[in-house]
Amino acid sequence: MTGIEPLVLALTLGSAVVGGATSLMQASAQNRAIEDQRRLANRNSQVQRRQANQDASLKRIQETRRAAQIRGALRVKAGATGTGVGGSFTRLLYAADSDQALNLQIIEENRVNQIYAINSGLAGTEIGLNSRVENPLLAGLVGGLQLGAQGLSAGQGLSDAFGGSGAGTSTGDAP
Repeated sequence: MTGIEPLVLALTLGSAVVGGATSLMQASAQNRAIEDQRRLANRNSQVQRRQANQDASLKRIQETRRAAQIRGALRVKAGATGTGVGGSFTRLLYAADSDQALNLQIIEENRVNQIYAINSGLAGTEIGLNSRVENPLLAGLVGGLQLGAQGLSAGQGLSDAFGGSGAGTSTGDAP
């Protein structure tokens, strides 16, 4: 072993350790940031679902009040004309009840569709975040190997420059 070879070995090992540690820390930091984004996305989707439910609840109340106003107006009209509560009044009341039931069903279907859209968006976000997660140990190993190879290359260059490996001593002449 010449004097330059321990330097080459130290350079190679030092580069590998630094590269591995740096890659491990970067992967760990990225995974923490991804987990923070995941928590934020979950929290946002909870808020959106709550808002969709509250909006549907308000629309149901408004529809119930609207239908009650229509029924009241029908009763007033029937009382004012003296026709009573039979015949056409009953058909109009049935139509108002049917309209209310249909409108309430539409409100519920819209609410469910909004919840599905929110959940679908969250699932897409989760998939995107999961694709960015790294195994810190594997990242450290790969980073260590990459910088170790660079350190070895740099060390070999030093060794060649200072004649420590014996390379380049041949003149290419055959004996």
